[in-house]
Amino acid sequence: MTIFGVDVSEHQNGMSLTQAKREGISFAILRLCDGTYRDKVFHSHLKDAERAGLLIATYWYLRAPSEGTTIAQQVDVIDQQMGGRRDLPVWIDVESVAGNRKLLTKNDVWAAKRELEKRGYIVAGIYSGAWYWENMPGGEPSMSGLGALWVSNYGRNRTLPYRAAYDGDGGDNHRGWDYPLGNKKPDILQYGSNGLVAGFKVDVNAYRGTIDQLKHLFTGTRATPPAPRPERERKPMEKMLDYRRDQIWQDTGYNCGPASAQTIIRAATGVLLSEATLAREMGTTTRGTDWIGQIKPVLDKHAPAGKWALAEMPNDPPTTAQRDQLWQRVTASIDAGFGVLANVVAPPSNYPRASYKSRQNLAYSGGTVYHYLCVMGYAVDDAGQRHVWLADSGFKPYGSWVTFEQLSTMIPPKGYLYSTVVKKKEAPMTAPLTLNTPCKSHVPGSKHIAPLADYIMYADAGVFALRQQVGELQKQNAEVLKQLDELRQLVANNK
Repeated sequence: MTIFGVDVSEHQNGMSLTQAKREGISFAILRLCDGTYRDKVFHSHLKDAERAGLLIATYWYLRAPSEGTTIAQQVDVIDQQMGGRRDLPVWIDVESVAGNRKLLTKNDVWAAKRELEKRGYIVAGIYSGAWYWENMPGGEPSMSGLGALWVSNYGRNRTLPYRAAYDGDGGDNHRGWDYPLGNKKPDILQYGSNGLVAGFKVDVNAYRGTIDQLKHLFTGTRATPPAPRPERERKPMEKMLDYRRDQIWQDTGYNCGPASAQTIIRAATGVLLSEATLAREMGTTTRGTDWIGQIKPVLDKHAPAGKWALAEMPNDPPTTAQRDQLWQRVTASIDAGFGVLANVVAPPSNYPRASYKSRQNLAYSGGTVYHYLCVMGYAVDDAGQRHVWLADSGFKPYGSWVTFEQLSTMIPPKGYLYSTVVKKKEAPMTAPLTLNTPCKSHVPGSKHIAPLADYIMYADAGVFALRQQVGELQKQNAEVLKQLDELRQLVANNK
């Protein structure tokens, strides 16, 4: 299940958390302070949340010591706000900036955590966003040891009732759930700042689990983990099509369509066609290839065995059914020996991010990228996360694993070409029988299990015994026939 919460400060003065509870909100995270600035509405929000019966945590907007206050001075303000209470968990809010410059370092975050714990507070974890955490001085920190992760990752951030806003950005398939900070994926997702709750526009958050599990997350104690998501495949697997890398890059800035078709055709047939030939056939100009439908006849002509089909994904974000269908088609097409050609739209906030075994992002740049690329492999890791291998003609290093979930958000509102060939299932291989192979008796009611050699010996002994019995019966039968002949002769003599 998924439950929802709000985080509030004095900017939401007058908001009724009791009404929020009536509207389905389950938890509230209340601002304590911004550096040494004390939130003036914290206590009234706290009373309202407790009266409503919400699960409650707090957050501290951490300021860098370079801004003029020490970590200890900021925690002094937390002491004043808490008034001796140590039952309310504290989240450390990591996003302090000066212009575009990120001010907080990994050492600042750890110092804040240690100071809170030294004074007896429960540190729930870290709040931040990729825009900040990935660009901190000294590089992106690991989340190891810092607690739970609460991440801001907005979709379209529309002004809608909080549930509609969540569902409109993919719901439990929101791309933010699979985007890690450091080495950790979000426990709580802040998916918007314009959710409508109790008559206010407010930050809205989702947690995929129960209220009891969230309580344990807040306090760092153990609880039954949320059930695994059913749409995830759990068995690890990996499949990559064999394709040549010596011609992957495109000849011009607008030839991504022909270059992608070139890769697909060469992998399927072994024939290398020039981009110029393919560009002419699909109508590519200096403005690019207008529609993916122009590429289908080219694949039909040069790789007809693929039996190509065009699918469009107009919904942005895609529905769960569209995601599932995309995964099924990608895996089936690759299993049949044919790559998938995708038309993607990638704004800077959704540039491909390396996953699985890849460590280098594709070097997208220049604003929103309108592009064609090839999907030439798929994988499911040990955690059940799905990934795809992109062969990309336009951006170094020209190939990378990305999560399947991210690919599914890059294609809308465009489409993709895939093979409809169904690979024949191979008969399952069985282990060869040996004389020591354990075998179960097929006699009704018998539970006897013995090596195959024993059954052969049993059969041999049984056949021998049967032959002995047959021989004995034949002798008995001959004796009976002899006695019948004597009886017939006796009868004939008495007439």
